[in-house]
Amino acid sequence: MEPSELVQYPLRKFPLGVPSWDSIRQRNLFFVDKTAMLDSLVTDFSRVFISRPRRMGKTSLCLTLAELFAHGDSEKFAGTAIHP
Repeated sequence: MEPSELVQYPLRKFPLGVPSWDSIRQRNLFFVDKTAMLDSLVTDFSRVFISRPRRMGKTSLCLTLAELFAHGDSEKFAGTAIHP
């Protein structure tokens, strides 16, 4: 592939220190869509213990779950695995 054929996309910024799902989506920050796993997390387990090192997304996961329970599969989750 020739360099002139390559399509360049602007890079999204990483949401360092931004745990809120709303902020990540509104500011169009980079995120890895793991919403497909939320269904099994909620339905398959009665209790979940999340043990990860600092700054590994524990708060982001909890806030995403809170948004999902508060608003369901609304427009806030448009374009993700749980609301394509």
